Amino acid sequence: MPDQLWAVRGIDPLLFRDGRPFNNEKSGLSAISLQLPLPGTLAGCVRTRAGNLSGRDWKQPGKGAIAVAGPLLSANGTVHFTTPADALIFKDEDDTRHALCLRPAVLKDGEGCDLPGRNLSPLAITKDVKPESGNVFWSADDTFRWMTDGHLGGFIPPPASGYLPVDERVHVGIDPSTGCSDDGMLFTTRSTGFEDYQAALSREGTKDGALQHNCWELLLRVGSSTNLKGVQPLGGERRLAVFSQAPSEQWPAMPAAVTAQLTGAARVRMQVATPAIFARGWKPSWLDADMQGTPPGCEGVTLRLVSAAIQRREPVSGWDFREGKSSPKRLRHTVPSGSVYLFEVVNGSAEALIPLWLQPVSDSPYDRNDGYGLALWSAWQHTK
Repeated sequence: MPDQLWAVRGIDPLLFRDGRPFNNEKSGLSAISLQLPLPGTLAGCVRTRAGNLSGRDWKQPGKGAIAVAGPLLSANGTVHFTTPADALIFKDEDDTRHALCLRPAVLKDGEGCDLPGRNLSPLAITKDVKPESGNVFWSADDTFRWMTDGHLGGFIPPPASGYLPVDERVHVGIDPSTGCSDDGMLFTTRSTGFEDYQAALSREGTKDGALQHNCWELLLRVGSSTNLKGVQPLGGERRLAVFSQAPSEQWPAMPAAVTAQLTGAARVRMQVATPAIFARGWKPSWLDADMQGTPPGCEGVTLRLVSAAIQRREPVSGWDFREGKSSPKRLRHTVPSGSVYLFEVVNGSAEALIPLWLQPVSDSPYDRNDGYGLALWSAWQHTK
């Protein structure tokens, strides 16, 4: 069956728990949402909705999980990716914004480092600058421009995107016998909003006074011709989201400029567009002790890891309701979206990676089936 593209938008502010304790202890009386749901959260929601609409008996074993790829964030109809970790954005003395392209340092004779694994190089910081905060998402066009031109110097970063809106609410449980709050039942939730009005920004990031309506959606590629249209609880507190089918053109294809640079390239770059899960933590299991290996689904090329720019790990857990049983899933850690791996091509041609565009690279086929580790591939060069 051909893949279908679906857009998911929160009718309510949605709560995607970030793994911190949430209980009636003094330090756990606030539930804070992730900006975006983890792929497994949305994959479970899709399968639950598909099963409910088809009248599935959840006490019976299934015949195979629907493949889900995503989520990708769409802001006002434009796909956005997490800002790449190899872009260090800073301001100079004149308050002008710049982007420093992080590339492997060239070690001289007698120099070395204690990075894990063999032959890994640290990333070179060529300027003593303070990173600017608030750069969370880049549009697909800005991301692709960074892939092809980031190393050239003079790259103008897009305005700081900030975070999605936050909806903070105070909740209380009332004891009907006293009319007062129950002990430990006064708590707050901080959820992610999916629309708001704010002052419009110019290209330079200055406000022009006009109000702009912003709307965010989550794009999912579903490997089944299943009708998901309608309203479905998503995340915590049974908040509601609506599924609507989206045109397939909204799913970003590899740009021609990226394809041209990747063809015949000696160095390739992998940016994870959704959090990835590797059994060895930050390191894909398809890399051996010499940091060489072949990505899943690509038998025609061997890569060697040279360096990487990886954000701090994020936990993932949840609940397993398979076949009528309820139990917690074991805690694992993800490589956050936006993390970048820099490889050299050892054998084969980099063109073999073109079909892997936005395909999952996580170790386990089950995690890949949930959409963990969708990858953006491109060529990379040292800075000029």
